[in-house]
Amino acid sequence: MRKRSWVAAALVMVVTALAGTGSAQAIVGGRKSTDPYSFLATLNSKEFPDMQCGGALIAPRWVLTAAHCVEWIEPAKVQVRLGSLDRTQGGHVRTATQRIIHPGYREPRGFANDWYDVALLRLDKPVPLAAIRFADRVEAGMRTRIMGWGRACNAIECPDVRMERYLKELDTQVLPDQRCAGGLLRFSDELEICTDNPNQQGSCGGDSGGPQVRRGADGQWELLGVTSHGAMKEAGEDPCEDVPGVYADATALKGWVTRHTG
Repeated sequence: MRKRSWVAAALVMVVTALAGTGSAQAIVGGRKSTDPYSFLATLNSKEFPDMQCGGALIAPRWVLTAAHCVEWIEPAKVQVRLGSLDRTQGGHVRTATQRIIHPGYREPRGFANDWYDVALLRLDKPVPLAAIRFADRVEAGMRTRIMGWGRACNAIECPDVRMERYLKELDTQVLPDQRCAGGLLRFSDELEICTDNPNQQGSCGGDSGGPQVRRGADGQWELLGVTSHGAMKEAGEDPCEDVPGVYADATALKGWVTRHTG
């Protein structure tokens, strides 16, 4: 899957929209997933039933997600389900025991810096599933896939965030950086990925933290980005449809990830 002046309200709407209550977006449009995606995680909490985000297994005990999904909740209250397309049952369920938020996520004044909208969750036990590897690069025109259990229609048509039970996916592509630059939310061409929402389809509330992936040369999935927010140019735009999606560039942040996970 982010709120005092119009600009502040837009920022909060984007962050919260993509995450549900404290996470980032669901897939508007797209199709029901059939690929098992062994690396895909869904994050929720019994104490906070509205919390919904995605994540990616990048090592047997580590899940990569968005910082804005987990910064407000104690790790032990986050339940992580992996290996199931149904966010309510099946697969392997784990509890988070540690949360590491990228140190660049908070500016000195306390405001979120979406350039570093990534966090790591350490699981209580390893998961017997194949983790996803990192891609070696991201470039404009690259064909990609996004996925999530979030809102399936825009915020105007569906004012209440209702999570999908079964995973949805959408094929899209990386856009030139300038398509996301110059808006209400600052865009970093080195740390973020500008992604197309074709035919007003794309990530929305409840999809935050989920992966953006592509097929590698050997046919295996590779991790490109982490769902963060919409590239809003002005107040009043719908971050689920009117603008491209913005994803934290996992390939650029791989060094930070591996320092903590090995």
